[in-house]
Amino acid sequence: MFITGLSLLFCLLFGLPTAALAASDIRGEGCGNNPERPYVCDIGAPKVLSKQEFIEVLGKNEALRETVKRLGRPDRAEIQKVRVRDPWSQWEVRTYYEDLDRMFVYGRAYILGSPVITILRHESRIPRAQMALAAPDAADLAAESAAVRAAAAAERSAAAAEKAAADAARAEKAAAEKAAAAEKAAADAAAKAEKAAADRRRRRLRRRLAQASDGEHGHLRPAAGRGRSGGRRE
Repeated sequence: MFITGLSLLFCLLFGLPTAALAASDIRGEGCGNNPERPYVCDIGAPKVLSKQEFIEVLGKNEALRETVKRLGRPDRAEIQKVRVRDPWSQWEVRTYYEDLDRMFVYGRAYILGSPVITILRHESRIPRAQMALAAPDAADLAAESAAVRAAAAAERSAAAAEKAAADAARAEKAAAEKAAAAEKAAADAAAKAEKAAADRRRRRLRRRLAQASDGEHGHLRPAAGRGRSGGRRE
């Protein structure tokens, strides 16, 4: 199945002559024609294009690029093998815009075995059968609901973790501020104690200087008196 899908994409991108496509292995039985396109017969199931595959097809299909420029990316894109007459390729690109209820079909025409032009070959409302295929079933809805709930739970967990981290950051900031305040208070107390000690040292020094000065004056005054009185006795 993987090889078949790659073959479909290769043929659509690079184009193969109609004869080569006719010689390829066509699988499936019957022909469920679209009433609006009785000249086209779908062969087998379509291959839904991935995002990357759609980008690759978009680069090779000018008509598809014009529609995308006008309407944006489709909700779904696929490659369908069809039974058609020359000069058309046996591969079609089909895109679906569910909100607009529009289906666009792009075909490639060949001249002398070479792809010449890719055009928007058909535009219509989305067939009901295709709408049913695109609509999700109960299992898909349940899975989507579970995925939504899981995403919501993950988002709540992330929000709780973010809140816890913010609370921890605030607590760390408060602790740092408290430690800084305690450190400042200790520094202020040490500075005050140092200032008080310096003041005490200065006061003691002044007292000692004052005492020394008083002692020197007291020693000199009696000596001077004795000298004066002795002089008078002479």
